[in-house]
Amino acid sequence: MVQDEAIYNIGVVARMTGIPAATLRIWERRYAFPVCARTEGGHRIYTRTEIDRLRWVKVKTDSGMQIRQAIRALETLDMQSELGATDFSTLNTLQELDMGLTPASESYLQILQKRLQANLLRHKLDVADTIFDEVMALYTPDDIIVHLIGPTLSGIGMGWEKGEVKIATEHLASHYLRQRLIVWMHVGPPTFDVPPVVLACAPGEYHEGGLLMFGALLRRRRWPVAYLGQSIPLVEVAAFVRQTAPSAIVMVAMT
Repeated sequence: MVQDEAIYNIGVVARMTGIPAATLRIWERRYAFPVCARTEGGHRIYTRTEIDRLRWVKVKTDSGMQIRQAIRALETLDMQSELGATDFSTLNTLQELDMGLTPASESYLQILQKRLQANLLRHKLDVADTIFDEVMALYTPDDIIVHLIGPTLSGIGMGWEKGEVKIATEHLASHYLRQRLIVWMHVGPPTFDVPPVVLACAPGEYHEGGLLMFGALLRRRRWPVAYLGQSIPLVEVAAFVRQTAPSAIVMVAMT
């Protein structure tokens, strides 16, 4: 038997991947994926490689990525591979399932992060928008928050502390990234029917980047979030807590 011969019918593939046969047919019609051969009777049959690719895509969609974006990410992995194809059976490690990243895609995300930071420091917000359009097509919001926005905020902040980045530039770049995080705190899957998690910066605290990232990640996990903002007097926090009886309170005091 040829190692990667097309021998698996659509019912078997559906059971092996957890993707319904009807969904496989729809994806093939809309996105030309997955790729299949046909028997003499016209029935779809698939290779083991294509099954591994389907499993990879399912991990991505289960983590929140849209199917069109997951397929584009798959194509990017193929282009990055030296042979033009990736052994997807080797990518299903626990780390990749948890983080939604592969070694190849993580490396590419690091490149995009450096490019984003450089263009924000040059005040090129239009280029930053283009970079975000690309990462949104390839990665989940969780990946973008942790591996793109986080390092960029940190890098720009360190540059300001060293005197290498002007205050106005730091504010422009930080505000640009904060707006992305604020959107993710208010947009997402339906929340649990529980009181919100209250997030606030302590009096005199204006470093909110980490708290915004935490809030966006909470919202991605369906927790309702009430973000109060920078430098909130404790008496105001206490009054808000009495009114809302939140599930939890998280405050940041870095300075």
